[in-house]
Amino acid sequence: MSERHTLKLTQANHAKALQGVNAAVTKGKAGSVVVTADDLVEVPAHQVPKLVDTTGAGDAFCGVLAAALALGHDESHAMDAALAAGASAVRRVGDQADPEL
Repeated sequence: MSERHTLKLTQANHAKALQGVNAAVTKGKAGSVVVTADDLVEVPAHQVPKLVDTTGAGDAFCGVLAAALALGHDESHAMDAALAAGASAVRRVGDQADPEL
């Protein structure tokens, strides 16, 4: 894990301890980490054949993560779905929706 990712994870753990909430840490092409009260789950990234533009990737990730958790999915499933949305977002220029979804 890079120093930057370690710092993000440390910040997430600190935020969780202060606020009593779970935290999600994104690591770009290295996937993401979910920090809960009892566990730390690493979720691998979805492969992207050709990265075009990262605009909107974070919005797609956060929106799908929130929706999946609101629907009652566990953290691992929600993170996988969010990573898929982020991976889809980087395949085209700008913040355009994927017509295949």
